Amino acid sequence: MLVKLGDIKGLLDGLSQLTSQKLPIRLSYKISKLIKQLMGEYKDFEEARITICQKYCNRDEKGNPIMINNTFTFNENINLINEMNELLNIDLNIDFSPLLLSELEENNIKLSPQELTGLDKIIEGWL
Repeated sequence: MLVKLGDIKGLLDGLSQLTSQKLPIRLSYKISKLIKQLMGEYKDFEEARITICQKYCNRDEKGNPIMINNTFTFNENINLINEMNELLNIDLNIDFSPLLLSELEENNIKLSPQELTGLDKIIEGWL
């Protein structure tokens, strides 16, 4: 399955809602395996994102990043925007077969529209 690196956070947020529900063992295993795979990719993404942020962030007179509320500060920079967009648009080939909408319905899984939005890339069988 192909997903964008920038979609991982939303997928993990949506999947976390599924982990709190009692599911059949096969579905639970499938979801658990996907979460582990995505967490590894998300860790790598965060490292790359922080590297980009450190490259373009505002710095004090000693060369240390200027942080406000534990967040990097920036001046508008087209190179920052371009590099971040490039990172977010990297395609990932995830070893995972999509969840079927029928699987979720059969197991009486209730998700909010916001949760479904995070999962829309890995669910098949929409009307």
